[in-house]
Amino acid sequence: MQFLKQTTFTTLLVTLWSVALALPGCSTLPQPTQQVPAAPPPNLQTSFLSVPLSFEANQGQTDPEVKFFTRGPGYGLFLTPNEAVLALTHLQPPVSTPSDSPADEAVNEPAVLRMHLIGANPTPTLAGETALPGKVNYFIGNDPNKWESNIPIYGRVRYDNVYPGIDLVYYGNQQQLEYDFVVGPGQDPQHIAIRFEGVTRLELDQNGDLLLLQTEDGVIRQQKPFIYQDVDGKRQIIDGGYVINTEGQVGFQVAAYDVTKPLIIDPILVFSTFLGGAGNDNAYGIAVDNTGQVYVAGETSSLDFPTNNPLQATRAGLGDAYIAKLAADGSALIYATYLGGSGGETALSIAVDGTGHAYVTGETGSPDFPTKNAVQPIHGNGNSPFADAFVVKLAPDGSNLAYATFLGGLGHDVGGDIAVDATGQAYLTGWTSSPDFPTTLNTFQSTRLDDNNAFVVKLTQDGSALAYATYLGGSSLDVGNGIALDGRGQATVIGSTASTDFPTKNPLQPVLLGSSDAFVAQLTVDGSALTFSTYLGGSISDGGVGIAVDGSGQVYTTGYTSSPDFPTKNPIQPSYGNGRGDVFVAKLASDGSALSFATFLGGTGFEEAANITVDGEGHAWITGSTFSPDFPTANPLQPALHGNVDVFITEFLTDGSALKFSTFLGGTGGDGGNDIAVDSEGQIYITGSTGGASTTHPTPTFPIKFALQPTLGGLQDAFIAKINPQVNNLNNKFAPLGSGQVSTAFSRTPCGGATVGTFTVTATFTNISADTLSNLVIQVNKLTGGNVLCNADGGPDGAGALFTIPLLGSFADGQLSPNEAFTVAFQIGLQSFNPFQFVVDVLGEEIP
Repeated sequence: MQFLKQTTFTTLLVTLWSVALALPGCSTLPQPTQQVPAAPPPNLQTSFLSVPLSFEANQGQTDPEVKFFTRGPGYGLFLTPNEAVLALTHLQPPVSTPSDSPADEAVNEPAVLRMHLIGANPTPTLAGETALPGKVNYFIGNDPNKWESNIPIYGRVRYDNVYPGIDLVYYGNQQQLEYDFVVGPGQDPQHIAIRFEGVTRLELDQNGDLLLLQTEDGVIRQQKPFIYQDVDGKRQIIDGGYVINTEGQVGFQVAAYDVTKPLIIDPILVFSTFLGGAGNDNAYGIAVDNTGQVYVAGETSSLDFPTNNPLQATRAGLGDAYIAKLAADGSALIYATYLGGSGGETALSIAVDGTGHAYVTGETGSPDFPTKNAVQPIHGNGNSPFADAFVVKLAPDGSNLAYATFLGGLGHDVGGDIAVDATGQAYLTGWTSSPDFPTTLNTFQSTRLDDNNAFVVKLTQDGSALAYATYLGGSSLDVGNGIALDGRGQATVIGSTASTDFPTKNPLQPVLLGSSDAFVAQLTVDGSALTFSTYLGGSISDGGVGIAVDGSGQVYTTGYTSSPDFPTKNPIQPSYGNGRGDVFVAKLASDGSALSFATFLGGTGFEEAANITVDGEGHAWITGSTFSPDFPTANPLQPALHGNVDVFITEFLTDGSALKFSTFLGGTGGDGGNDIAVDSEGQIYITGSTGGASTTHPTPTFPIKFALQPTLGGLQDAFIAKINPQVNNLNNKFAPLGSGQVSTAFSRTPCGGATVGTFTVTATFTNISADTLSNLVIQVNKLTGGNVLCNADGGPDGAGALFTIPLLGSFADGQLSPNEAFTVAFQIGLQSFNPFQFVVDVLGEEIP
């Protein structure tokens, strides 16, 4: 949110507990008789995967000193005129409870955290803001005189003038509390001083996060804010963060900024949340629809996996698949359901069509797996220990199955990946050991050539028939791991093969070079033939795991390699990282005839790719897992490996010539990325698993932001994270990129006896792509002292673009000499051109 002519400091309070609580010293809160309507969600960039928070006015429900309060899983927040009281409760599970058995959970006494403002107004005015629809009613007992009804609820609570010219505002969502200090023009944020009671120690960690440590109950983490100003439509990044003084009080330090404009403190990581229960949970697939709603699928052994509007409310076997859909504004789970029978299930991939139907594939060992309108209504091998693949199509609201079917034969069959076309026809690939796997007439390969071949299947829109189904493989082991569609409905598949006779056509690499290679194969629309098929690998071992196709049909692939001679072209990393395995990333022409680029990606440890996607600009995005502390990063959210293994998320420029973004993501436990998706706005969604705690770090440290579920439910949970790559953390590391020419034109006020204002620079470039130019950041530096005067990010494509640059600081008269030289550096991410020099006189006019 923005306040005109005010400065806003937003602090995020993340709790690491769960379960309801009562506050000592205040009346235990009765439960309302009806569901409170949801608050309108905050802006998408600052809140996602969150349940809306609402504040109740106190009309006798609790201690009279409390004016407003709110509750959520694991916390209650009580606002009095002089302090905010946060009560936290977590469950302590009994020792040696099996993960697949219901736990007799014991509720600990709540931990109470009090927040006081030092030197603040003792009698501020409290007022509810953003009145929400609906009222709260308490009809407790049979005495109507004790009932409370029509209690108003609000989205925000404001304390006016806690310090002169400074307000304090509480708001947020059910799982994530936020508070803003709203600093008026001319006021000093350094007046703000906070004392926390109920903590044993305050610390700032290496990332600038504020840790409120409690001996028995854990840690409250307030993550370091991302601070910026919007000036003349341009985002200016301001340095700053928390400080702790010698008396243990918390305040803010903020670098120089324009005090007449709003100052926004906002995270780059849009959201990150756990998803799971007391057992083990993992997410293997993620998808996003054209309205930004998020779909996740995986497996769970938890009896208490969070469900909402479930098709199947309880776990049926020792482990079930699950499917979850979240609202675009993050306000709720639209649905979350178990899916399975009395055996075991794993969902491995999910896709979504234009109408919001979810398509899921994986494997099931349950003969009673739910089926509907099935092309194969019974398990292929009865009660045998072998699993069948399954395919399900779920209604947009999750209330029913459009279809659900087994897919398999006498052996073991697994659906590894799924895609859907514009008409709602589903395509999947996987692997099978069944000699009788269902195939269709006139298909490319109707018989299995080895104990295990890949398969490719296309189902009709209603799931009642196979449009085509084919084996794909040779006389050794072949596995299909990924599938993607082009605009004509041709399916391109990636996987791994150990077959010297894997079928090829117009191959980029015609022979198997190692013990196993990746393969990339594209089928015709009807599945009757290959349009191209090739090996891809080196002399040791390689495998393909993920594939994407852009609007022009170009093919993006990723996988693993332990071959130092894996084929590369225009690589950003030309050599093997010397660990146990690296990721490879390769882009092929639409007909498979050539490599556009191919590169290693990794460090001295071990890397494993999971999947790849491509955004609207043709940038490839990859996720997976890395053990390497020297994994290559660029403009990272998290610059260092935090545990033995972390998630990585990496973005390549269109031509593969550089990394635009690359980051670790993880905590001190074991974390792995399993799937990645991109929406129409270029925002990135990642899912996987996190082990959270370890023996050396018993408190989970996976980065959590605006979390639907802020605490780890068991030993292992799924995670979901969303990143907005348009918000970049800029720095001043410069390196030459190319040649260019600059001419400049100034207004008369900004430089030389300068006051805060703006000027423009006209830049003309040579040898620069539009993709590079669209991500320019201009910096104007004082040549002698190196002080940054002005910043501007972004700019239109094309040569001769005009950039308006706000002056961040003022220089006194006489501080700049006539004809003093300045430089302009044109920065792209972590790199820039060599500085170009120009001079100005004391009036700020250019000297030719």
